[in-house]
Amino acid sequence: MNTKYTITSKDNRLIKHVKSLHQKKYRDSEGQFFVEGVKMIREAVQQGVDVFNVLVCPDILKRVNGGEDLLDNLTGLKIQLDSVPENVFWYISDTESPQGVLAVIGKNKDSAAGDGLDPNGVYMLIDGVQDPGNVGTIIRTSDAIGAAGVFLSKRCADAYSPKVLRSSMGSIFRVSIFEKANLNEIAGRMQKAGIKIAATSLQANQYHFDINYTGGIGVVIGNESNGVSTELLSMADYTVKIPMRGGAESLNASVAAGVLMYEVLRSRWGNS
Repeated sequence: MNTKYTITSKDNRLIKHVKSLHQKKYRDSEGQFFVEGVKMIREAVQQGVDVFNVLVCPDILKRVNGGEDLLDNLTGLKIQLDSVPENVFWYISDTESPQGVLAVIGKNKDSAAGDGLDPNGVYMLIDGVQDPGNVGTIIRTSDAIGAAGVFLSKRCADAYSPKVLRSSMGSIFRVSIFEKANLNEIAGRMQKAGIKIAATSLQANQYHFDINYTGGIGVVIGNESNGVSTELLSMADYTVKIPMRGGAESLNASVAAGVLMYEVLRSRWGNS
């Protein structure tokens, strides 16, 4: 028996919309992005984000572990659900091995905000980190330590690009993301709220474990090549470095961020 598809053409309006969401400019103008895979879409539904459309390729999804259960759950929700053949799904997919399910989702409503800072919160300020894998991993680690928010400067990789989303492993739905942030302004606002700023610098004279992070803290991670900008570095309450005993001159940005974030968590353990 042949599967009946609700959409069969690549020229369909929704298919063209999803294909255009591969482009950052279009994602920004529409305030939407797309995610693929059973885990990511299950996370999106569980977190109650705005899911506008779901596209399913039954021929692929039936071969994926958990795929049929997800489809049953989606069928019971008030979400526009369409089925497409394999050639159409491959056309809109961004993965090498698609799982046969894709969702169009509304961007984090906090993406242009940033008010209401928690004076005891942990924040990440990402200054020009351009590798999508690094940005996604920082978002994922921020989620793991319970960070209150992640601020991304204009020079950062797009938080809603497919590569960043895959690296975040669903954490994008649980962490407040603030795009195109003026980090100097944000850091100043944090300091007025009593939140200290800690920035990484290879020239620092103290290590990351020399600082007491029990109050509100904003951790700054800089660009892979140039580090933290000079102006933002001059604003920092603390400049710190991570000790290295081998021959490497520096750490990967997401690794450095993880080291600092877990030192913050260790300092605060039992106190928050």
